[in-house]
Amino acid sequence: MKDELLKGIGHRLQLIREKLRYLQKDFAKALDISNASLSEMESGNAKLRFELIYNLTRSFNVNINYLLHGKGPMFLPEGIFNMEEVEIGEDSLAFLQEFLKYFNQSSLIRTSVMNHFRTYMLNNRALIEKDILDRQSK
Repeated sequence: MKDELLKGIGHRLQLIREKLRYLQKDFAKALDISNASLSEMESGNAKLRFELIYNLTRSFNVNINYLLHGKGPMFLPEGIFNMEEVEIGEDSLAFLQEFLKYFNQSSLIRTSVMNHFRTYMLNNRALIEKDILDRQSK
């Protein structure tokens, strides 16, 4: 099961690279990893590191859900995910890395988080929209 998951992620990573028209060595350089590491990930023999996922999303608007699960579009619209604007401390970053690990590996976590977020969003839409407007006006 784990091997199939890694092979699927690796295959989608290769499809992303090819869609972006990068040679493997150039894509590795753009992602700040070695060509050998990228080759191992694309072949499904190595796990993707958080930094790689972050760089794929930040630099190329890759849809993490597509990369990890094959669901949704390969790329997100411009500006939908901009980590430069996210204020996050070291403790929060460590938590985010752990969260993404569990989010990736557990359908229970994915379902729980999405249900919680949906409920929170429905109950607090006005507050969320005000927060967004306040941040945009800064």
